[in-house]
Amino acid sequence: VPGSPPRARLASPDEPGERLLVTGVISNACQTPATGHVLDVWGADETGAYHSVTRFYRLRGHVTTDERGFFAFETIIPGRYAEGDGFRPSHLHAKVFAPNGQTVLTTQLYFEGDPYLYPNDSCPITTCKSNDPDRILATNRAKWGEQIGEWAQVHIALS
Repeated sequence: VPGSPPRARLASPDEPGERLLVTGVISNACQTPATGHVLDVWGADETGAYHSVTRFYRLRGHVTTDERGFFAFETIIPGRYAEGDGFRPSHLHAKVFAPNGQTVLTTQLYFEGDPYLYPNDSCPITTCKSNDPDRILATNRAKWGEQIGEWAQVHIALS
């Protein structure tokens, strides 16, 4: 992943915003673990501004799945931003790369209960798919280490 730093903590300790821990599994088309796949993730800051392509890659990084296809990363719940005549719901961008570096999935992950999910998403449904239940994460309050925030689990199934 060119430039994206390998790190599980995407948000610095002083980054404003609600803390978020995302854990999950990536599986291949046969429903077996996608071992050694790279998940590149980025999101906006709490105001909805992106910083993921600056030299510091704020709120961006990548993690590699283990032998079970498992991954985990910490960030913040991204802010919403205006687009066109409306707003985009809070979301994370994600790309999955096979061990050979080939991109196998590009997607967005949304949050359950966001008022700007489809049909209120300003992005066309054919492009952003904020109505796809596989892309909508449920969150729960949790504590991990010294952090308290929201926790979401996701299963990413590759086709």
